[in-house]
Amino acid sequence: MNGVPAQVYIDIRQGLGSVATVLRERACRIAYVGNSVTAQRDGYVPYLHAHLGSWTAQPHHALQVGLSGMGSMGCLFTLDPLVLSRKPELCFIECTTGDSGSRPPLDFIGPAVEGLVRKLRTIGCECCILHAYRSDRTAEDFQPIIDRYEQVADHYGIPSVHLGRAISLGLASGEWSLEQLFLDGIHTTSQGGRIMATLIARALEKIFSATATDALPLRLRLHSANFEAARLLRPKPPIALKPQRYRSSNFREVLPYLEIEAGDGLMLDAAPGKLAGFLVVAGPHAGNIVIEADSRLQEFSTWDEWCDRDLLRSVIFPKSIRRDATVRVTVTDRGGGSRSEIHGVPKLLKLIGFMLYDECSSNPAIDTA
Repeated sequence: MNGVPAQVYIDIRQGLGSVATVLRERACRIAYVGNSVTAQRDGYVPYLHAHLGSWTAQPHHALQVGLSGMGSMGCLFTLDPLVLSRKPELCFIECTTGDSGSRPPLDFIGPAVEGLVRKLRTIGCECCILHAYRSDRTAEDFQPIIDRYEQVADHYGIPSVHLGRAISLGLASGEWSLEQLFLDGIHTTSQGGRIMATLIARALEKIFSATATDALPLRLRLHSANFEAARLLRPKPPIALKPQRYRSSNFREVLPYLEIEAGDGLMLDAAPGKLAGFLVVAGPHAGNIVIEADSRLQEFSTWDEWCDRDLLRSVIFPKSIRRDATVRVTVTDRGGGSRSEIHGVPKLLKLIGFMLYDECSSNPAIDTA
């Protein structure tokens, strides 16, 4: 693999501080936060992690936190329990493909990415942004999303690796074919995973060879929306309208959820922050739910084309719901895909929690005027 020079697809900025030295000195925790591309067992993560272990001669521990196609918002609101509690020294963030698929409002993407960065930097974890490839999106679709990430990367001096750019160049030159690298234009074959890992490793060699600097003080926020304190508001049985019809369970023994049948729902009164959306376990059971707040009804689908099995999905409101609003959620028997209808799967809402964030902070945003 010789055709794509690393300098074409990386932005080093202020680099990764002293992480290279730390990785050589001792075994560290390395987090791989992202969506379904990061979740692949035979994707880029195991090959990249093996490379980092060999390069540093240390038995680093991988935290592979790939959470299907939730985008940056879903990763942000699960970061505390799944990543921060385990205190990694280095974190790779791969969410642009998920944002492109789930299509949250663009205005949320920048604050969400900034929230991820600030949460990680607060515990002393350096981070690197990865922009992966997907063949079903045009540059016009993808670039506005990437731009939001790059604005945050510029502000905090974080390196980014444009894998999509490198792979596009390699495909155009005939170095690889789409069938060699991808199962479906998004998820990699085993060969594609190895190539992605090699591209990242080459980029890291450039980033690590840059002059190491001590971690800089955390800058003022770039965005007015404060997602640094983003957290999940867990549903509790008393807020279900018919408590006898709910059931509690856990997604992959990690994230608890409340299961609510069609025709039932729950009430939330005066949440301690603004509501940006909610996080669910989607699957063949997924359908539509109705949210009522401020005398306004909105219907949302919790299903998408990948819902032939249980997976995490974030549903983002077009406009956040104010903190003092009374919110009523009703599970309907509508929606879903043809596969769930054929098999007669009853509609359920498996609610992990509401996405909650603060309206203001003692750390104001910078003046961008």
